[in-house]
Amino acid sequence: MEDTTPRAYTPEEARDMYLRHIKEMVRYWATVDMKDHPNKGTVLERLDGLAYGILTMFDGEHGSLPAVDIRLAPQPSDEDYCKSENRNWFNDQDLINNEPLHEHYEH
Repeated sequence: MEDTTPRAYTPEEARDMYLRHIKEMVRYWATVDMKDHPNKGTVLERLDGLAYGILTMFDGEHGSLPAVDIRLAPQPSDEDYCKSENRNWFNDQDLINNEPLHEHYEH
């Protein structure tokens, strides 16, 4: 008999939910009816819609999925290498979506 007591989703279940939602968005934007959305006809417009949808998902704007923190994870040696090349580097664990990403996306 399967236990039906409510519980937290496992990380694997959560990952699969996000991937499933992205696949649904891909299928939507691949097949959107041009009669209903005449301004979404070019490949660029469809890809733009898909990108915006993914950002709103990460921002927690999709009803059934929570927001996701996006943190940088450079290689441990990147800072030293970039310094030796007189280049800028990324800081480990910097949060890049402390504000909604979709509001910063220009489409």
